[in-house]
Amino acid sequence: KKTNILVSMGGTDENNMMELVINSLRTINEIFKATIIVGSGYPYLEQLKKTLEEVHFEFELYQNPKNIAEVMSTTSCAIISFGQTAYELAALNIPALYLCLTNDHEDSAQLFVKEGIGKLLGIYSDVKHHEIVEAITHLLIENEVIEKMSNCAKSLNNSLCQSTSGYSSGFNPC
Repeated sequence: KKTNILVSMGGTDENNMMELVINSLRTINEIFKATIIVGSGYPYLEQLKKTLEEVHFEFELYQNPKNIAEVMSTTSCAIISFGQTAYELAALNIPALYLCLTNDHEDSAQLFVKEGIGKLLGIYSDVKHHEIVEAITHLLIENEVIEKMSNCAKSLNNSLCQSTSGYSSGFNPC
C-alpha cells in the first residue's frame, strides 16, 4: 500500500514552510502520495501549483477543505507545522513530523514526542533540507514506525476516553 503523507503548514504559512517540505519531498526516491492542505490565507498558492507541476509523486492539493478531518483521515502520516493540526492528527491516530515556528511550539511538541505519536524536526529556520528528507524516508522505508506511532496515539486516546467517561456536559469526544 502506498504511504499517503499529509503536508500542512497552517492556515497562512507566511514563512512558506510548504516550499521547504515540497522541495524535500521532490528528492525522495520512495513511492508515496502527498495530500497537501493549504489555508484560504496561503499567499504562495500559484508558486506552489507551479512547483507541483514538476514533482514525481502523486498528490492531491486542497485549499481550505470543509471536510478537513475526512481528508486527514485518508493519510498514513504527516509533516506539519506544529499547532492545532497536531492535536487533530493525534485524535485521528495519525503520527506526524513537526516543524515548529517558535520555541514554545517546540516545547509543546515535546509532549507528543514523549507519548510516541510524533517526531520533532525542530524550529523550521534551523531545520536543514536533508533532515526532512531523512525523517520522511525513514517513515517510508520503516513502515512499522508509522504503525507503532499510530498505536501509541490509539493508546493515548483510549486512556483519555476512559478518564473522561464521566462527562456531565453531555459532550464526550470519545
